Amino acid sequence: MMRFTHSKPHVPANKRHGWFSGGPIATNVVLVILSFVICVGIFLFAIPGDVNDHSSLAEVLSNTRIIDTRALSDKVAELIPAGVEHDHSAPFSSHHHSKTYFNPNCPEYPEPGYPKTFKMLDILNNWNADVTDIPAFHYDSLCHFDYRNATQLKYSYNYRSKEVPFVMRNIPELDEVVHRWSSVDYISKMLGGKSFRTETSNDNHFMYWNGGSRSFLRSKSGEGWKPPTTAIRETFDDWLKLAVRGQNTSLANRVHHYFRVSSDAANRWLFDELPFFKPKKSLFMVEPNEQRGIHCRFGMRSVIAEAHFDGSRNAVVMLGGMRRWILTHPDQCSNMHMYGPTHPSGRHSAVDWSKPDIEKFPNFPKVMGNEVILTPGDYLFVPTVWIHYIVSLNVNYQCNTRSGIYPGYQKHLKECGF
Repeated sequence: MMRFTHSKPHVPANKRHGWFSGGPIATNVVLVILSFVICVGIFLFAIPGDVNDHSSLAEVLSNTRIIDTRALSDKVAELIPAGVEHDHSAPFSSHHHSKTYFNPNCPEYPEPGYPKTFKMLDILNNWNADVTDIPAFHYDSLCHFDYRNATQLKYSYNYRSKEVPFVMRNIPELDEVVHRWSSVDYISKMLGGKSFRTETSNDNHFMYWNGGSRSFLRSKSGEGWKPPTTAIRETFDDWLKLAVRGQNTSLANRVHHYFRVSSDAANRWLFDELPFFKPKKSLFMVEPNEQRGIHCRFGMRSVIAEAHFDGSRNAVVMLGGMRRWILTHPDQCSNMHMYGPTHPSGRHSAVDWSKPDIEKFPNFPKVMGNEVILTPGDYLFVPTVWIHYIVSLNVNYQCNTRSGIYPGYQKHLKECGF
């Protein structure tokens, strides 16, 4: 059996950032100066400011950028004074050192039972959904393939044909976009100061909704129902100021906005910006004629897209920052306590995964699943109607497109009322 590595090559922090290589005295001077810069940056970052002020994006970024201490040597990290609160998830951090509890075999075709699943309560007890600090270990059991390896590329098509999830890395076209989008100035100029649809919520939990059926709204269950989110129009620059400022703000005091850019008639340029999503046969596109546009979602720390399934297969690419995806097979639908098709939030789980009420939702402890942390350059294949729960770990950008329906999982949806 071939076993493909789960992790990207680790580069020591002193090599990754090109540390000064002078003698011991010079090195100590550099370390002291860096520690002073870090402390000043943290102090500035902790000042919440007025989220409605008119400071420029450049001013916000220059005054609030924080150094990711995980990317520094342990010695420098120790120089941060005791009692100074600092966040290891810097606004634009794109890496982590969490290890997996399980390393899968990834043969030519997926083995029965792939991907391995774990008790959902174990996954959530190990890492609460409202917590964005990444733990030492997590429950990733997906195969992570390397696009540059012809054998692994071939295998990925086999996994896709079997409609099971996997991650692909080192895709040149995708990496080019990641490089461009690593500059917030580039994104700002690309979006041109236009306002785009943005969802807002009173807390960090976002659940899609539509009008719902009249029968539900008139029923006892529908009495008192209120939309879980509201929609506003917002520019990228305004959204980013809120996102960066909220990085070191407590969850209770954080503002929660979910910014979105879609390839509607006014934004067809997205197909040129993301050429791998053009409607043609590729690793990303299974049925190009069934494509339903491109959707780019910009998340800020702790924003959660509640557990739900989509009606078609999904190609998801991570372009900046990090997201945690929790996945479950469609056969878990009957244990999810899903809102039914007449509910405004139909196909979403009614359970709050950050604090599941087992008495109210007794089947939830039966749920099995797994998770993956997506970083820039990752492509995640999400099969038709696989249930997913998404947590933004910091400021991040993700785009997706859909390409057709695999009917093989529909029987599981019928078992839970769809």
